[in-house]
Amino acid sequence: MKHIFIVSFLLLSLSGFSQSQFIFSGIVTDSLSGKALEGINILVKDNLTGTISSNTGEYQLYLQKGNYHVVFSSNGYKDKVISLTVDDNTFVKIELEQENRSDKKRQLNKQSLYPAIKDQAIITANIHN
Repeated sequence: MKHIFIVSFLLLSLSGFSQSQFIFSGIVTDSLSGKALEGINILVKDNLTGTISSNTGEYQLYLQKGNYHVVFSSNGYKDKVISLTVDDNTFVKIELEQENRSDKKRQLNKQSLYPAIKDQAIITANIHN
């Protein structure tokens, strides 16, 4: 009986590995200078996973087969959204455009800071010794 349990457990464990994961990787660079960009936020909108580019601009995520929307963002750069179909290991080079100050001013004028704050949950805690 003990052996049947162990064999069943191993088969169930191996079935989890049958859901193939692929490597989605690449490098993020500045569109003008070609310089690798460190600290770029990379977010897979469809499953809320993400990472940050390394000091060499490289990034890597593990994704299951499927279709995704990936957002690349950082202060000082325009956000870039790509549509991605994953069915094998995929390497994507991303070039981000610098955001000019007039774009940023227009964005701030469009929205007030108050609505962004009012939608956030406020948590308070009392600490007792």
